[in-house]
Amino acid sequence: MIEERPKEANNRSEIGHFERDTIIGRGTNENTNGLLRRFFPKGTDFKTLTKKEVNKAVWTINNRPRKCLGFKSLIFPLRP
Repeated sequence: MIEERPKEANNRSEIGHFERDTIIGRGTNENTNGLLRRFFPKGTDFKTLTKKEVNKAVWTINNRPRKCLGFKSLIFPLRP
């Protein structure tokens, strides 16, 4: 059963807003936040970061070994 959205949800003017209370994306969101915090602690002023610093963090996060891949990284070809 799908419930109707709360009235205040329809009046949001934020760009890129997501429903924080949805069960589906919560785990992924929390995990990603934790990974980002390794590079950028709370209170980091993102206006002062260079593109190189951000790209390094993104590359490292995206290419880390994954449990679901047998602790292999996506940058290496998957072999049986």
